[in-house]
Amino acid sequence: MSTTSTFEQRSNSLLQEWTARFRALDAAETARPELAAPTRASKLPARIWEVGDKMLCPVVGTCLAMDEVRKLARKFGVVSESASDYEAHVTVVSHCKQRNGLAESVQQALERRHALWVGRFGKIKTEAAALAMWQAALERGEAAGAMWGAVTCRAATPELRQVVYPKFLCYPIYKAKQGECKPGGDGVFGLAAMILSTM
Repeated sequence: MSTTSTFEQRSNSLLQEWTARFRALDAAETARPELAAPTRASKLPARIWEVGDKMLCPVVGTCLAMDEVRKLARKFGVVSESASDYEAHVTVVSHCKQRNGLAESVQQALERRHALWVGRFGKIKTEAAALAMWQAALERGEAAGAMWGAVTCRAATPELRQVVYPKFLCYPIYKAKQGECKPGGDGVFGLAAMILSTM
């Protein structure tokens, strides 16, 4: 079997695994509606603990650098110095399900890192306009900041988030396969590159 064929098979296997995980989250939301993003009475932008459980993994993994995730996890003493990137990611994601010191620090880090996109999406009034801006950003390869802006803007709806999050089942793998991200790089892009580099 050629190296290319092995690479394709393993990357497709990884994609199928991620797809199964997100479908499981969809099923959980159907069975337990409280897991979905809550409806806010105000028109303020959503915060990390309000975007819904299934959005947390792609938000933390894509919108923050892995070094920053590890730094925040160590700052709040929720992982050891020897913890793997995966352990740090999963631990931070679990803490972002509700408001606490770590979740608030993640929120602040995201707002600082993606201030430009937060501002852009903050001017949007309709779901259609938010979707159009998100899709344009995705086509330009500017997905990370646009993702955070899209899922937290005042125009965001459960339907918009449902459109946004599945893109990240395949986008990191696509970027890694195109050589546009390197092992050890930012968030899930670096993790995807690291996995594919071993194939």
